[in-house]
Amino acid sequence: MSRRYWGTLYFVKPGLSNDSENASESVVDTYRNGPSDLAVAMELWALSGHRDRADRIRALLDTANERENPILAGDEVRSLIESLEGIESAARSLGGDDGVLRPEQLSPLLERSKLLDLDNTPGHAPEYAVIEALSRVQALRNALADAHARNLDVALD
Repeated sequence: MSRRYWGTLYFVKPGLSNDSENASESVVDTYRNGPSDLAVAMELWALSGHRDRADRIRALLDTANERENPILAGDEVRSLIESLEGIESAARSLGGDDGVLRPEQLSPLLERSKLLDLDNTPGHAPEYAVIEALSRVQALRNALADAHARNLDVALD
């Protein structure tokens, strides 16, 4: 299964203008593959039996995407960060306590996962797929926390 990385999150000054010509002036920073990393987080939650947590992320994104400018602001950014809390513990249920997948755990995940890098061809290490996915989610959470601390909104790609 190939990994899928796409999209960018834009950290923007609050009150992004509807004027598309000036919208780029509001961008303070970017986070590449942010939407992809959010999808990975939702999949980890769902695979570990916490569909409600995945649904919470999806609801936040859906709400933002219904707007003319798909932006998460203030409390929504905080809620997104909170929805990622505890994912490490939940994801441990997919593998051993060390996060490494055992051979007998790979096949069931391969059937259910769309985003984990479970490719078992030479040169790949599918046993570390959960650890790799968690590292992406942790980096995303750190970037979101930094943006929130800087009072920035998050514009979705």
